[in-house]
Amino acid sequence: MRHRLWTALRVRTAVAAALGVGLVAGPVGAPTTAAAATIRFNTTNQSIPLLLVHGFNDSCAGAWNSAGTDKNGAALPGANTAARTYLAGQFTNIKEVGYYTPDAGCDENLNSDSNLTQCNAFPESTADYGITKKDRLDRLSCLLAWYIYDNYTQYGEPVNVLAHSMGGLLVRYALGATARLAYFPQVLWVNNVVTVATPHGGVSGLYHTAAESAGLGGVELDMMDPGNPNYSFMSTIAGYQRPAGFGGTRWALIGASDASNVFGDGGPEVSFWASQDGDGVVVTDSQMSMTADYKVEYGARTPSLTPGNVADLNTQYEHETLMGCFVWIAFCFNGPYYLNDSSTASTMAWTCSGCSGRPGGSPVTISRSLATIAAQLQQKPVPNLPSNDFVFRSNANSDYISAELGYTGASYGMLRARSAGKGPWESWTRVHLPTGYWVIRNNGNGLYVSAELGYTGANYGELRARTGAAAIGPYEVFDYIPNADGTYSWRSVANGLYVSAELGYAGASYGELRARASAIGSYEEFNNSTTGTGSCVNYGSTTITGPDSCAGTFSTHSIWYSGGGLGLRGREIWTWANGAVQDSTATYQLSGLSTRYVIEIDAFIPNYHSNAQHVHYHLCAPGNGCGDDYVNQSPLYDQWTVVGYVCTTDGTATITLADDGGDRYPRQIAADAIRGVNTHLVC
Repeated sequence: MRHRLWTALRVRTAVAAALGVGLVAGPVGAPTTAAAATIRFNTTNQSIPLLLVHGFNDSCAGAWNSAGTDKNGAALPGANTAARTYLAGQFTNIKEVGYYTPDAGCDENLNSDSNLTQCNAFPESTADYGITKKDRLDRLSCLLAWYIYDNYTQYGEPVNVLAHSMGGLLVRYALGATARLAYFPQVLWVNNVVTVATPHGGVSGLYHTAAESAGLGGVELDMMDPGNPNYSFMSTIAGYQRPAGFGGTRWALIGASDASNVFGDGGPEVSFWASQDGDGVVVTDSQMSMTADYKVEYGARTPSLTPGNVADLNTQYEHETLMGCFVWIAFCFNGPYYLNDSSTASTMAWTCSGCSGRPGGSPVTISRSLATIAAQLQQKPVPNLPSNDFVFRSNANSDYISAELGYTGASYGMLRARSAGKGPWESWTRVHLPTGYWVIRNNGNGLYVSAELGYTGANYGELRARTGAAAIGPYEVFDYIPNADGTYSWRSVANGLYVSAELGYAGASYGELRARASAIGSYEEFNNSTTGTGSCVNYGSTTITGPDSCAGTFSTHSIWYSGGGLGLRGREIWTWANGAVQDSTATYQLSGLSTRYVIEIDAFIPNYHSNAQHVHYHLCAPGNGCGDDYVNQSPLYDQWTVVGYVCTTDGTATITLADDGGDRYPRQIAADAIRGVNTHLVC
C-alpha cells in the first residue's frame, strides 16, 4: 500500500544497516541453511539468483508486483508493467526478499526465517523485530547478509541484487560490514548490485520533515538522518564506498531529478515544496551519494529553463506509484515511476562511470528505467570459482581413491582407497568456495562428494560421489588440511571429523572413506603424488624454491595458512596483511646464481589469497647488501612478476616476504615460488 506526502506520503527510502550504538553481539557459530544451492560454472547473470529488496514501509507485493497508478489510483497510460513481471522475461531465478511482519508477496522474509538467529543481540526490544518503521537498519542488513551467506555464498552460488529505496542501503551495509564486524559473515558473493532511488546520502532537511509530518517517524527514518546524534548509521555507511564481495561487486545507481519548478512537470509535492530536486521522497544528490561503477540520472534539473538542465521531461521519475504533484500546477502530470516504465523507447539522461557525485556533462541517449535496470544487472560476468584437478591417493596403502560407479543403491559412488592405477573413476577436481572451504567432484560422473552423516554404524560418514551441482549443501563441504610431512587431510565441515581410509575393512568395503576420525593418523593422510610419496616438492633447480621445498630452502615464521592446493606447484600459502608491523614472514634461499650478471628476482603470484597491494619483499645478496621492494599482488593471476634485482658475489641470495607492507586486514598476502633469472646486464 502506498501513500503520498501531505496526504500521508510514504517514504520508501533505501537504507543500509549502520553500526549499532552499544552493540553487544559476539562471534556466531556456523550458519544453517534452508535449502541447497547450485554451484556455478560457465553461467550467466540471467541464471543466478536475482534478489529483489524493497524499501522503507513497503512490501514485496507493493514494490515489485504492482503496475503504476496516479495519485488517485488510476492506472497510468502507456508502457506500464510491474517490475517482477518485466524482469521475469530475462531472469529465471528471482527471489523477493522482505523483512517486515507481515510482508505481503515475499519469497523470503528475513524476520520469520527461523534459521537466521545471528542478529538477535542488537540494542532494541525484540518486540520491534520486523515492525514497520521500528526495526533497526543495522539489524536488518545483518539478517540480509546472513541470508545471502547461508543460502548461497557458503555453497558457491553468487547472487545479483536489485534494491529500491532503503533496500539499497541494507545491501550496501551488508557488503560493507561483512568481514569487518564479528557478527557478520566472513564473505558474501554478490556479483552486480543496482540501487534505484536509494538515499545513499540519507534523508534530512525538509524531506525528513515531510516524512515525519506524514506519520512516518521512527527508528528507521531517524537512522537515515545523517544529523541524528543518536545513531552512527549514516556516518558508518559513508565509509563503505562501493563495497565489494568475493570476486568483486559492480555497483550501478539509478535515480532521477523531478525539477522543483513549474517548467518541468511542476515536481512531485515534496520536491516543489522543498525547492530541491528529487523524486518526491529522496533528494537527487542523496540518490547519487556513493562512488559507483555507473550512474544514471533521469529527468530535469532546476532551473529547467537553463540550457543543459533538461534530459527528458517525460522521464522525471517519481519515487513510487500513487505519487503526484500539486493539482494547481499547470504542467503537472503523474508518474512515470522507476519500477513501472517498461517502454522500449529511448530517452536522454546524465550518466557517469566511477564518479562520486551526480553525473556531469551533457545528457546522452539511454534506455528507459526498467530496460536500464535489466541491462545493468548483467554488466559484470559471473566468474567461475577457482578449481583444479588433483591426485587423491591414500598415503597409508599408496592406492588411488576410486569412486565406485559400478555400485548401486545406497553404495553408489562410494569412495575407496583401492586402485593401483589412475583412470576416470580416480580423476578428481576440487573447487575452492568463497569461504575457503572446498567441494570435491569426481570427473568420472561429474557428481560431488557427500559425507553420509545420516548413515549409521560402520557406514556412518561414508563418502560418496553422488550429489549434483544444484544440490550443494553442508554434507558436501570439506576443509583441506596440509600436514607437516607434505601429505594432506580432509575434514567434513558438517561434523568436524577427518576423513579416514578404512584399511581394516574387507571385501567390497576395503579402503572405504568415512568422515569419522577426531584426529589425524596414517589412515587420514593422503598425497598428491603419482609416485606414491607426497612429502615435499622438487622445484628442479637451486635457483628456484618455494613452500615444501625438498631442498629445505624455504621457511616461515608465525602464522600462515594453506592455499588449498593452488599456486605453481599446488603449495601456495598465505597470511593476513598486518599494517606496518612485521609478524609473519616467509624466507627463500636461492643458490647457483650467476656472479657476473644482474639477477632478476621473480615471484609467482597465485590467483587466490593475493589481494594485498603493498607486499613487502626484502632482498639480500653477498656483496650487494639488502634492499626493499613492494609489489601489488591484487591484479596478478597465476603469473610471474618482477620483485627486484640483485648482484651476488657467491651465487646466493635471500628473499624475505613479510606482512608489514602497509596493507591491513582483510587484505591477504600470498607466498609461492620465487626464482632468480639471469639478465644481460653485467654487475
